[in-house]
Amino acid sequence: MTKRNIDCVAMKELGSKRVYEQLDGMTMDEELAFWNAQDTQLTAKQSEIRAATMPKRARGRTKQSQNPNR
Repeated sequence: MTKRNIDCVAMKELGSKRVYEQLDGMTMDEELAFWNAQDTQLTAKQSEIRAATMPKRARGRTKQSQNPNR
């Protein structure tokens, strides 16, 4: 088995740099539109993943409806 060293701090810094470069020079309204678009994309991706991984009978249920004793 190959052991990989992952530098979490470097990954965080790289991600921060990419976001900074994307937002650099944007107005507040443009930044807000950017983050709203990112949120929409993330929500769609999460829905796709849930649909692909959840059993058909469990789709649409919330945690509360799955455990009525709470």
